[in-house]
Amino acid sequence: MSYFARGDQIGDWTIARRIGRGGMGVVYAAQHELIGKRVAIKVIRSELRQDPSLVERFVHEARVVNQLTHPSIVDIFHIGWLDDGRVYLVMEFLMARTLAQHLRDERYAPDRAIELIARLCEPLAVAHAHRVVHRDLKPGNVFVLDDRVKLIDWGLCAFDDEPGPGTLVGTPRYAAPEQAQGRAVDGRADIYALGAIAYELLFGRVPFAYVEIGDLVRGHLHEAPPPPRDLWREIPVALEELMIAMLAKDPAHRPNVGQVQATLAGLDPDELRARRLAA
Repeated sequence: MSYFARGDQIGDWTIARRIGRGGMGVVYAAQHELIGKRVAIKVIRSELRQDPSLVERFVHEARVVNQLTHPSIVDIFHIGWLDDGRVYLVMEFLMARTLAQHLRDERYAPDRAIELIARLCEPLAVAHAHRVVHRDLKPGNVFVLDDRVKLIDWGLCAFDDEPGPGTLVGTPRYAAPEQAQGRAVDGRADIYALGAIAYELLFGRVPFAYVEIGDLVRGHLHEAPPPPRDLWREIPVALEELMIAMLAKDPAHRPNVGQVQATLAGLDPDELRARRLAA
């Protein structure tokens, strides 16, 4: 069976509906048949179950997430195998929309954008302290809750000392130059992706808006992003300098997550709102 339908069973869980499909897995909303607990279940795609390296990626995701206990990191609390050999993960069900969905419907005010960027720094700080790189930080992997964010989909994460795969891993629109080249990465690759998200939140566009992957890679490698001051005339100098540094081609020139947090904490929300009105 390639897909599950409403009422089908996965272990003790009854499928309610399919809620998403990614490169590696299909995600379902489900409910425990006895206690009624709601969960999300990610099942590896049928055509991938025979690849041991991809199966290991599922196991790896569960292991890593359980090392990174934090309210802003999705909780994975069970892993299992179906009779046909497919592996699945059981995780918390999030009653929220992704940042990608929000960005399609609204433009964020500067103070709200900065607040969201700061909240995203929290799970990244925990991951980077454990030398874990998410490698697929993007709005579609961020759920926005009332008081925090939830960073999901750690299936592509890597450790600082892990060799580069030789090919691009992650989403090209947000991939750091070293990631686009398939080289080894550390937490500064996530900082680059966070800088791209900051552009989207503040300016309504990503730094490089090409459609073709080759054009995106060339942009990340060789082109300067649009100067922040060209997109927002009254942008605070500290924020402008931070955004430029986060998108530096050389990871050695990017700030770490603690430095990003410190700069954001120094910004005055009232001043941000006033500067926006004066732009």
